[in-house]
Amino acid sequence: MKMIHICKAGKIREHKYWEFETRLGYDNWVPVFEVSANITHKTDHAGVKLSFSFLKFFNIELSSYDSRHWNEEEDCWVVYP
Repeated sequence: MKMIHICKAGKIREHKYWEFETRLGYDNWVPVFEVSANITHKTDHAGVKLSFSFLKFFNIELSSYDSRHWNEEEDCWVVYP
């Protein structure tokens, strides 16, 4: 079966972006059923990610993240020109 992959993304405001991704079709790495939520901070591309997988056939992810990288030595965001 052919895998169908759809990804949409956009800008919310300066340094903040969203992304919606879905996959239809059999994929070995997707478990039978899974719901997850991840929140990261003080790391590269920090943000929130929600994920839902069902029957190794349907996977959907929604995320909001920061486009900047985190500088651990200076404990601040790095913004590239």
